[in-house]
Amino acid sequence: MAQSCVLSDRMTSISLLVVLFEILPSTASLAKSPNLDSTFSEYVLDGNPTHAGEIRAALGPGQWSWENPRPQGNPLSAVFVLAPDDIWAGGQRTLMHWDGQDWHLASLRANEGDVVVRQIWGSDSQSIWVVLGNEILQLREGEWVPSGLPTSYFAEWGQMWGAGPSDVWATGNLGVFHWDGAGWSNRTPDSWEYLAATLWGVATDDVTAADRLSQYFHWDGSSWQQRERPPADYLGGFGPGEPWFYNDLDRILLRFRAGTWESYPGLTQAVGRVWSYDDSQTWALGYDRWDLSSFLHFNGEGWSIADTVPHVLSGIGGSASGQVWAVGDKGAILRLDQGRLEERRAGVVTDLSRIFGFSEDELWTVGFSGTLLRRTASGWERIQVPSNENLNGMGGVSSSDLWIVGERGTSLHFDGDGWANVPTGTIDPLISVWASGPSDVWAGTPQRPFAPTAFLHWDGNTWSNWRGQPSPFGSVQRFWGFAPDDVWTVGSYCDYSHPVDPVCSKTSYHFDGSEWTGRYVGPPVHSINESLVGIWGIDSRDVWALALIGASYHWDGESWSQVEFPGSLECGSLWGRATNDVFAACGNDTVHWDGVRWSLLPTPSAQQLLDLWGVDSKFWAVGAGGTILRYQVNDKQ
Repeated sequence: MAQSCVLSDRMTSISLLVVLFEILPSTASLAKSPNLDSTFSEYVLDGNPTHAGEIRAALGPGQWSWENPRPQGNPLSAVFVLAPDDIWAGGQRTLMHWDGQDWHLASLRANEGDVVVRQIWGSDSQSIWVVLGNEILQLREGEWVPSGLPTSYFAEWGQMWGAGPSDVWATGNLGVFHWDGAGWSNRTPDSWEYLAATLWGVATDDVTAADRLSQYFHWDGSSWQQRERPPADYLGGFGPGEPWFYNDLDRILLRFRAGTWESYPGLTQAVGRVWSYDDSQTWALGYDRWDLSSFLHFNGEGWSIADTVPHVLSGIGGSASGQVWAVGDKGAILRLDQGRLEERRAGVVTDLSRIFGFSEDELWTVGFSGTLLRRTASGWERIQVPSNENLNGMGGVSSSDLWIVGERGTSLHFDGDGWANVPTGTIDPLISVWASGPSDVWAGTPQRPFAPTAFLHWDGNTWSNWRGQPSPFGSVQRFWGFAPDDVWTVGSYCDYSHPVDPVCSKTSYHFDGSEWTGRYVGPPVHSINESLVGIWGIDSRDVWALALIGASYHWDGESWSQVEFPGSLECGSLWGRATNDVFAACGNDTVHWDGVRWSLLPTPSAQQLLDLWGVDSKFWAVGAGGTILRYQVNDKQ
């Protein structure tokens, strides 16, 4: 029976590992196992496997689809393997199943907040359970339904273990419970101290639970007996194998065997999750750097490092001694099959900041470290450009006349054949760009305290700085235009007379072909987050502007008026199809204007979304972790 494994309470979140990584050295001496082949050379840092074309996007319900990375890009923290063609993986806003050909996204709804899968456990394909934090769900006749365990805002379910479909244990801050196939019964020990809890098992009559005071209790099949505390913290590895423990101070791995504790030296500075097949085959995840994970292997006699990969992995599971899967940050999935390590995620995972295009098969997106992707009929492909700077904005008038701007005054131009670096005369970061023709291009910069900033115009030959004449003050976050003499910008202006407490205002500027005129939008506020970050319009009398922190404004040709907007979301972009069909990217989700009100339109992403762009009945959202999502608008709604 296959098992997944769970971290102890002190390591239930990968964020704790990140904190630990901050004190780890930046380099590591990584030992290799002499009897397992390394496939590290097959990796590239953006997550592309050797045979990326074989990996398809996850299939899911609804109008949203993942396009990059593939199968999806949300952080994964749990994996449970029943068979090579029967695997479950989950994490933030994600639960999906592998059938041997494709990943299929499950439709889940948490009782409170977002779905965050902490653990997956099952005895067979008909008996699967998922721990979401304050509730546990059960797969019943193809649908995920509440397990029947107590659920409340204060409930915090931690770990599950079972010996079969009618013998399942669960523990959390509400106690210890047992499932007999028909219902749950409370089996909490009498002297149990509530809140944090740990649980593992080996057999029906060999289950151990620990409470928040580290009191340990052993179930012998009929009752609990209090036991002496183990010499180290529980790591995991329960299931068909055995539990493992780790002393992080002395870096020692321990197991209890034949009545005694056996200790083995640890090979990495931190150890995460463990999956144990039997007493001679155990796998664990180890860490020496925040951006690397090591596969640790125990062969019955000692531990070795089987391989090290450029991923932050946080979940591991398997179905046989040589068949192991691991999952992690930005949708990372790796499969270890008889010593061969395979990358099972494809695509770029660097942050993407802007998307722009002309048709469904002619879309572009830019991001960090000189990243440029182009969407074609066969998918997204990476394009090399003559810059490694972070790229922040993109615009153009045709597929043979495109501009990209970025850090340190970077401007890149595409003439249909190739990209060229065009000097701008500034080292200020450029964050926005808009073009009406080959000789009319604008680019904006963020405001810098106590320093002049650039506001650039391209006349077909050179970039010139308009700061010496009337032009937008402060930060120019976005452009939108209808013609060379009808161009808008939005951003902010901050008064740094008191540097520790600047007063900032949201701003909009309009260009009539000869000069820029500005307006403050809303009152000044003591916050550098007071800014407009998105703009979109149908015509010069119907324009929308979006604030960084959850507010929207509409221009009717005479003035700006604030329109009620849901929540205090951190927003980034606007795009629309019609007066009554406008979308905003805010946090991990989108917000939709239907002509009457704004309403939340959730996405499957756990990554922050930074920009939107659409064509006809489809639009795309891009953001952190290389996220590219496609939405199919249903005009019949």
